[in-house]
Amino acid sequence: MNHKISTRALTEGAIIAAITVSLGVLSYYIPFLTLLMYIWPIPIIILGKRHGIAVSIISTITAALVLGFLTPFTYAIQLVIMYGLLGIVLGYAFQKDMSVGKTVLLGYIVALVSTVLLLQFYRLITGVNIIDELAQMMKFSLEEITKIYQQSGMDQNLIEETVTQMKNTLKTVLQIVPILLLIIPFMVTIINIWISEKILKKLGYQVKEIPPFWDWQLPNHMIFGLFLMFLIVALGQHFKIAKIDMVYLNLVYLIIFVFFLQGLAVISNFFHKKKLSKPLWIIGFLLIFLIPLFHIFVQFLGLFDTIFHFRNKLI
Repeated sequence: MNHKISTRALTEGAIIAAITVSLGVLSYYIPFLTLLMYIWPIPIIILGKRHGIAVSIISTITAALVLGFLTPFTYAIQLVIMYGLLGIVLGYAFQKDMSVGKTVLLGYIVALVSTVLLLQFYRLITGVNIIDELAQMMKFSLEEITKIYQQSGMDQNLIEETVTQMKNTLKTVLQIVPILLLIIPFMVTIINIWISEKILKKLGYQVKEIPPFWDWQLPNHMIFGLFLMFLIVALGQHFKIAKIDMVYLNLVYLIIFVFFLQGLAVISNFFHKKKLSKPLWIIGFLLIFLIPLFHIFVQFLGLFDTIFHFRNKLI
């Protein structure tokens, strides 16, 4: 087997390095372009599919070194840890023509590991636990808001009630950080795979595609798995295991997220079958996200579809 890297591959690798550097610089220096960091893996994925993992690794390292001169070097390292590794691994999965399930699973595992590594790197550099720092930032913000309320002459009882509600909300946010650390890597993985598929198809490649969102469906045994998790948590509460209440809270939010996603898939399936126009799709989803009552409806829709699989009857 010929393991030499062609001049064409190296040239494309240099171009991709330049693109990723540009994305990194824009996401760092322009606040409203910060979200560009989430698609940082895409050029690396395309390169990996076209020329293999070796070229994608070389290109990623080159991009990181150049980016380290244009932004703080710690930022460049963070991008490589969180998104560079994901791009390399997904590019490898595309090149090996892995199934969609394996590609998503592999990418998700790498994204999770990268998240843990990133948190440890942050702690190593700053000496601060990022969750503790987040708690301090929230506490400071709450104190500042309280001062503003007091200076505005607001009724003291109303201030105390409002501050208490905000404290409870912030406490909940901090408690569900673990589940956010599970959900965000999954979303980042799916988005990068989906966009990469579209680009690769435009370039003439045959790729295994993620099924359309309206076809997403949870397996039957999902309910039994959730019941088992609740049983384990209930036993933990009975035996008073430390922080089991936090585990329970995160489990509840995970279930809410999963069934909400499933409910959205059911609604998308209905819209698709009815061949609704894109403006009606947009209006429908805006109403769902903006009206809290619809959130509960969508969650129960997802739950019932998981149990009864009734979406095929919606005609």
